[in-house]
Amino acid sequence: MSPLVLQAPVAGWAGPLDEVPDAVFAGRMLGDGVAIDPVGSVLISPCDGVVVSVHR
Repeated sequence: MSPLVLQAPVAGWAGPLDEVPDAVFAGRMLGDGVAIDPVGSVLISPCDGVVVSVHR
């Protein structure tokens, strides 16, 4: 079996949802997760695909 290498898909920081200034996410109304604040403009995909929609 070949080794699996995981890399960060975007430069930035990650933190708890409690730090997000949006009541929907901070209140976990959409479920549990993590907040990611990207600091760059490049997002790397681990596989081939097509981005069909991006929320501003």
